[in-house]
Amino acid sequence: MYWSAMRKSHFGRIMVECFAQLLPRSDEVLDRDRHLSRRIIPGFLNALHQILGDDAFSQNTERTNMLVDTLRAVHGDAFSWDEVYADPICQAAVEDVLIGIAHHFADIVQRRDWMIDVIGAHMPATSDEAELAWTFGDGEFHAVMNALYGDLRIRLDTPDDRTGLEERHGAENIADLATLFDALKKDHAALRQANRI
Repeated sequence: MYWSAMRKSHFGRIMVECFAQLLPRSDEVLDRDRHLSRRIIPGFLNALHQILGDDAFSQNTERTNMLVDTLRAVHGDAFSWDEVYADPICQAAVEDVLIGIAHHFADIVQRRDWMIDVIGAHMPATSDEAELAWTFGDGEFHAVMNALYGDLRIRLDTPDDRTGLEERHGAENIADLATLFDALKKDHAALRQANRI
């Protein structure tokens, strides 16, 4: 029932697409050296919902549903999710969410530990041995965050792109984004030094 509901959750699907390259394809077996388990999706979306709050989560869900419905009407049988992911409205929605939640990561250690707990608590049961041996921890948290924010990190390092981001989102929000990137870098280094990743 959960996975059936997920297929209808357009906003969730769009956000998960940000790190989909880290998930095994349907024809692949989980390889802990290359993959994150697909079982993190419920917890990731639960954490995102908690950070955004009910109103913002609902608004983004409605915005995404309207986009998908429009593209399905335009393309009919030729509709594909690649068109959704490439659409400027979709990309703007993802950007708005990621920049909008950046300030919630001011205490990166606390937020990392919290996300690990939330994702771990919402991982569906499995009988697959590879899945049973897999856990979501410090390194996996950083893998997700790097995938989510990789494009924005590159753009923030490009003066013209940073100016555009500041004009669209405000200098304060982009300063929060830069603070997040700095915190992630320092946290990753500290975890490596402690041999935790």
